[in-house]
Amino acid sequence: MTAGTRPTPQAQSATQPYPVPPASEEPLGSVTRVLALSPVPRGKDAPVTRAGSLTTDEPWDVFSGHSLPQLSGRVYGGQVVAQGLLAAAATVVEDEDGPRLPHSVHASFMRGGLPDEAIRFEVERLRDGRSFTQRRATALQHGKAI
Repeated sequence: MTAGTRPTPQAQSATQPYPVPPASEEPLGSVTRVLALSPVPRGKDAPVTRAGSLTTDEPWDVFSGHSLPQLSGRVYGGQVVAQGLLAAAATVVEDEDGPRLPHSVHASFMRGGLPDEAIRFEVERLRDGRSFTQRRATALQHGKAI
């Protein structure tokens, strides 16, 4: 191994969409593993929960995430907010001015999420302006907002 290179990542598991280094190599590795999202495939067979929310010619706008087990029996709300922010950010295209960083986050919790069930994040592209980009991310389980 030469200076400045990282070891080859271990084989990724089915629940981990991309390799994340262990905490000893990457201090935020465990956080990254918890917040990891996977794009949901599009096409004729992709489920649609909101009319017109999916088209095959747009970048990924639907993601799937998971939760850690919680003593409360519900998904931790801060995790849902963080995953929603990551899903929204994944739909923002970097332009010649560089990356667009989050400026504001607003959240409403509709109902408790189940930690054993996948969480579907649907991102609606509201606006791509010169200075700001607006996205609405909805976290769903069983077709209902959580």
